[in-house]
Amino acid sequence: MQTLSRHIPVESLISRQIELWRQKQRRAQNGDAFPGNLTISRDFGGRGNELAARLSEITSWKVYDREIVDYIAQNAHVRKAIVESFDEKTRRELEVMLSNLLNANNFSRESYLKYLIKTVLSVGAHGRAIFLGRGANFILSDSQALKVRVVESVKDRKRHGDADSVEKRDMERAAYINRMFGAHIHQLSHYHLALNLSKMDMDMATETLIVLLRAKFGEHSLDIKKALPTS
Repeated sequence: MQTLSRHIPVESLISRQIELWRQKQRRAQNGDAFPGNLTISRDFGGRGNELAARLSEITSWKVYDREIVDYIAQNAHVRKAIVESFDEKTRRELEVMLSNLLNANNFSRESYLKYLIKTVLSVGAHGRAIFLGRGANFILSDSQALKVRVVESVKDRKRHGDADSVEKRDMERAAYINRMFGAHIHQLSHYHLALNLSKMDMDMATETLIVLLRAKFGEHSLDIKKALPTS
């Protein structure tokens, strides 16, 4: 059974979130502003995961990493349950968005990609999601997400993790993005901004993203659960 780092079964986490989305849909009010999302593309062995975890703790936004996104993409009944958490109008809009993305020349036609895109679009349509990797920044529109590239020097990343695999895993991630989306992961025009964690500390990076999320999506989008770091 797949589990997260906190040993919560993925199945249970997703089921709980789907029920929360259904409850939200039942009490949804017309005119509610879209709360937004955050996509984080990061180097292997860096602290992008830690940054996402900090933001989740402060804002209550949910983190969707490779394990969770792939679990949803590979399980038809879960994808169906997520889609059914929307009203009819939103379902039609998602189908149109999916069709448009798959017909774009820069996307591959692999069947996995179809399910990946549908997963990210569906979760992203609910908002308040932090996507770690999986090319989410190429799937969601600029209006749906703040798109961030988190980088760190090879020297620093080798101190954090497996020193022997940093360069190899960097190449694997770049190849995945190129194969799936026909894009270069390091091209900064794909992101709203880049954060260099070798040049700034974690508190500064966290506060920067909180400020930018508020500026992009409004104060209503963040449900601050914890005081922001102070200098």
